[in-house]
Amino acid sequence: MDYSIEVDDSKVRDLALRSERAFEMGVDQVTDTVEGHSLDFVPRDTDNLANTIQAEHMGTGSSRKGLVKATAHTADGKPYGLFVHEGTGLYGPEKRPIHIEAKNKKALTIPVSGARLSGSGAVLLRKSANVKGMKPRPFFKQAIEKTMPEIADILRRVYQRVMKK
Repeated sequence: MDYSIEVDDSKVRDLALRSERAFEMGVDQVTDTVEGHSLDFVPRDTDNLANTIQAEHMGTGSSRKGLVKATAHTADGKPYGLFVHEGTGLYGPEKRPIHIEAKNKKALTIPVSGARLSGSGAVLLRKSANVKGMKPRPFFKQAIEKTMPEIADILRRVYQRVMKK
């Protein structure tokens, strides 16, 4: 005598699909949280850099990835956000001063220390100069550090919401 049993795996499949969707939503929420915290830490002299910070979500299921990027560029097309984040010159990755030379004029005009504050307008004229550079302002690193303690709660809330359905 043969014996057979039919297993209805629809509930298991449904649970797996909901779990996969919860993972995608969790990645999206963590990515969006990093984006929001980046806006808390980014320097806001003109808001140009802050206005280019955006989150992207790519892939599906367990291949889901999130990316937060700043797409601001200098007038000559260089990645301004990278320079702000990592620093330049002595403070940047290369750890050396930046040498600049006059290109379109005969000399560079360099404000004398304190002249801008006093309003005197005093400047030095130089054919070239070495500048220290800009200290790093690692807004993405700060955003990730702020997000790390929140990740477990974000994922817990997402899984509870998706798995309840």
